Amino acid sequence: KEGDIAIEYTGLRPGEKLFEELLIGDNVAETDHVSILRAYEEALPWAATLRYLEKLLAAADTFDCQRAHELLLESVNGFAPVCEKLEDLVWQATRETGRPSVRPSAPPSAPSLENLQLARVGSA
Repeated sequence: KEGDIAIEYTGLRPGEKLFEELLIGDNVAETDHVSILRAYEEALPWAATLRYLEKLLAAADTFDCQRAHELLLESVNGFAPVCEKLEDLVWQATRETGRPSVRPSAPPSAPSLENLQLARVGSA
């Protein structure tokens, strides 16, 4: 039809994947479809998740990278950082440009922890 765009499949490019695996653990089960698996992952209770989010936001507000790293290690089962050391990219940018970098304030549409709590209560 007029205005349609023809799509031509040219194959995979080098390094491109046709599917993505999103499983962390090995606790999976088959489903009715041969290519679809169901993951059984651990999850924190919602109240604990909110507590960790509050602590993580507090660490981010003060640029406390070490505390944020500790919180991720505590709260995310299977979190295994690939970097050898923590890097403060804001500090590095300040040092390179001579201008202080500040954390931008959240846009008005960003959900607050209170809104997350209300959304969770409403869906329960």
